[in-house]
Amino acid sequence: MRFFLALYVLSLAACTQDSPVTPTEEVANTNVWFVTAGSITGGTTTFEVMDTPEYNTVMAIDASGELQENSKLALLARDGQVYAFPYYYTNYYEVVNVQFGAQKMAISFCPITKSAICFDRELSTGELVTLKASGYLYNDNMVPTDTNNKYFWSQMATKAIRGEDSFLKLSTFNIFETTWSQVKLYFPTAMVFTQPNVD
Repeated sequence: MRFFLALYVLSLAACTQDSPVTPTEEVANTNVWFVTAGSITGGTTTFEVMDTPEYNTVMAIDASGELQENSKLALLARDGQVYAFPYYYTNYYEVVNVQFGAQKMAISFCPITKSAICFDRELSTGELVTLKASGYLYNDNMVPTDTNNKYFWSQMATKAIRGEDSFLKLSTFNIFETTWSQVKLYFPTAMVFTQPNVD
């Protein structure tokens, strides 16, 4: 019953495998951040941008044997269809850009804090961004950035921590975290994001 209620809420609200990264810059110029320097670790890295997501059926993903019964994932409902984003796959990119009709979103997952958040990619300024993981961490939480490295946000706080506008926040959509076994039981017609390059 709780899962049907969760799906209803989703409909109303509309919301580690090693990642392929190459270090390109270390934290050096700390005065560019809007937060204390000691809270920033890591460096700018080249994460592969995912903006052409592929989906498969629950039956096909289950047959692959890649997901365990207790594998965690995020559920998002749009236009009567449920979409599942297993962390086993999203971890490869940490950010997956998606589009459903006119709505452009990004599913983010931090493998350290185990936090998944769905962002609206259209900013309050009207600017549309494509997001990726920057390689930086803010208090051990991933820092999403746009593909031009113009803005940097705290994933969990959704606030800007570097860039042109310190007041620019990312709006969010509701997602629901559950396990693969529950998806098979309650959402057998879900479409599942998949990443064929995961070892």
